[in-house]
Amino acid sequence: MPGLRTTLILACVAMTLTACSPLSLRQGASGQSNHVAQSSSDAVSCRQMLKQVPDQSAASLDPAAIRLLNWNIQKGKQLGWQTDLSALTADSQLVLMQEAALDPEMISAERLASYWSFAPGYREDDTLTGVLTLSSIEPLTHCNLTAWEPWLRSPKATDITEYALTGTSKTLVVVNLHAVNFTLGVKPYRRQLDRIVTALRDHDGPLIVSGDFNSWRLGRERAVQSLVDELQLIALEYGDDQRVQIFGRPIDHIFVRGLQTVTASAVAVDSSDHNPISVMLSLLQDEPTCC
Repeated sequence: MPGLRTTLILACVAMTLTACSPLSLRQGASGQSNHVAQSSSDAVSCRQMLKQVPDQSAASLDPAAIRLLNWNIQKGKQLGWQTDLSALTADSQLVLMQEAALDPEMISAERLASYWSFAPGYREDDTLTGVLTLSSIEPLTHCNLTAWEPWLRSPKATDITEYALTGTSKTLVVVNLHAVNFTLGVKPYRRQLDRIVTALRDHDGPLIVSGDFNSWRLGRERAVQSLVDELQLIALEYGDDQRVQIFGRPIDHIFVRGLQTVTASAVAVDSSDHNPISVMLSLLQDEPTCC
């Protein structure tokens, strides 16, 4: 029923475009990271970098307690986001934000001692937003991939970072995704997810694939499931699941491989049109090897 399909798409556009005025880029924030990790903006070269043997002297995460926050912060438009972000990230080693900006308030060292890795998305004049990954240690690798909204021709970003883990030669790869949204079909959506698979295909350590998937229709859910199957991921579950839903489907997800859930919660807030997900994960003893 093309008429109904178009109506649903336009309804989603109308709901989402109200959140499209970005947070201003402040003076002093420049570049795409505050570290010197090797970087790439291509899925194939990212794949090659992730295959390299890590520096054994690199700072590492405790594999028994990896605390992570995922949140589409709606460009900091709503009152109270600073307070909520500060409270939510108090003990986190990894913070993954979508619709974030290179803003000192979002990358503050007071909040998460740290390193930041940015993949640029929407730009207007001197304003730039995208996906931002904050980490308590310097990443080994930083890749950023760009997809394009077919209708609006605005970019959607994917940020990939890699971290050393204490007591193991395995490394943790973390994907921070803001998926394309305004498409009649799912081909552009699948292409964005396929680039993630390309980048991660040879990685044999633990994985976290997280973000705003915009998975609000069945075809998109099937595309996400294909990514999950190819990378041998599992979806995290939440006791009190307060994730935002569109058309009855949650759009924010965390998928993992080689990790198990210690705690996981999705709490309701008024400071964004998405609700944040907070998790603590630990490394599995017998981790599967992918592909």
